[in-house]
Amino acid sequence: MRIDDTIATFISGQVMIGLATVDWTGQASIARSVGARVGEGGATIDLLISATQWRNAVENLAANGALAVTFSSPADYVTYQIKGQATVAGAGADEMALAQGYVAGMRDRLAALGVPPDVSAQWFCVEDLQIVRLRPSLVFVQTPGPRAGEAIAT
Repeated sequence: MRIDDTIATFISGQVMIGLATVDWTGQASIARSVGARVGEGGATIDLLISATQWRNAVENLAANGALAVTFSSPADYVTYQIKGQATVAGAGADEMALAQGYVAGMRDRLAALGVPPDVSAQWFCVEDLQIVRLRPSLVFVQTPGPRAGEAIAT
């Protein structure tokens, strides 16, 4: 499956990115990403997360790769969910630059919506940055309303 250009642009922008993983017992663990980029013509999505802040999620992904991710605009709640299999690898300088740009942009966007920067700063950690590479298999609209849960063929 490939992500279309409209969704690729949306998820690569200033949106909140939440990851959901599961361990071998079925226990869920979450993480918050500090940036995303779409690669391979929409066949992959790289998500940047802190292994320090989100250790359980990183361990779950390394063990089984099962991942669900939501991308949500904080201004209007337009939301997409993407599911698939993922791998984890260490991030480099390019990924750190992407993460730092995302964090700065999100702090500004959230501040414009009334979230104090000292509050949002706690949400975005770039320590021990990892690349979670997702190969999408399912995409859903999750914007609240009548289309929530609707699968999208991309």
